[in-house]
Parts: sequence; structure tokens; C-alpha cells
Amino acid sequence: MVRYKELVTMKLVEKDSHEVIGDIVDTAYDSNYRKVTHLIVKNKNLIKNKFPILLSDAMVSLEDQIVYIDNKNWTKENSEISVIEPFNFLDKEIKTEKGECVGFVKDIIIDVNDGSILGFIITEGIFEDFTQGRNFIPLFYHNIIKENSIFISDKDKSNISKNN
Repeated sequence: MVRYKELVTMKLVEKDSHEVIGDIVDTAYDSNYRKVTHLIVKNKNLIKNKFPILLSDAMVSLEDQIVYIDNKNWTKENSEISVIEPFNFLDKEIKTEKGECVGFVKDIIIDVNDGSILGFIITEGIFEDFTQGRNFIPLFYHNIIKENSIFISDKDKSNISKNN
């Protein structure tokens, strides 16, 4: 598992030569926003300096804080692929089906083995973060992800746990 904010601080490195290819700057998701499919990489080129790589082609090393890619999965032609439009979960409002605001997404928990989103670290406000810590809410199959909000069932509200 890795947090989104941790993932987007890592470097993409060619596995054998240890050559730095670029920095991971974002992620792209499948059509229902439940799985990371691509990592968006930025290099130092002036033109076409952002490009996607498949998460399945990468190996995330949490110990090294580096994303490795095998030479056979990496070629300079990758930089010619157009950037996939990323989806931004951060600061998205989480609401119950009745419209009650539960909090706002502050980070995403991602399974680096298959890219699935396991859940969200949420905030209820600065005061609550300071006094009680942030909360974790799992992503369930019945949650609805829309452009402006994530909707959870009223009974899922009880699954929110403290993440101090």
C-alpha cells in the first residue's frame, strides 16, 4: 500500500542502468475511478515533458522511495504517447446518500500490486484533525464517485476509522 501523496514524490528509474527517467507527478484511473492504471511522469524535456506509463509495467519500491521500470517496458517512444487526463480526488467532498458532508479527501490509499484504490484519508476540518486525527474510509463497490463528490451509504459512515 502507498499513499498518493507519497507516490507523487517518487522518481521513475530504469531498473538496470539506474538512470532517472523523470518524476512521478500524478496518476490516471480506469473509467470508474477505482483503480490506478497509469503513472504520469514528467521529465526535463521542453516539449512533451509529461507522459504516462502503465502501473503494471512499474515496480514501486516503498523502501527505496523509487518507482523502477524494466528496460524492456521503457523506450523513448513512451514520451510520444499523449498524457491521459488525470482525475483529482484530493479535496473532493465525501457525502452520505442524504447529502450530509462527512469530510474531504486528503489522501488516497493505493494497492501498488494491482492499482486498486483501497480508501481515503479524510479530514473533517483543521480543528478536528488537530484534536482527533484524520479518519480513513474504505472505498466500497457501492460508493459512487462523481466529478465533485464521493457518495457513501449512510451505513458506511460507521466504517470510518481514526487514522492518527
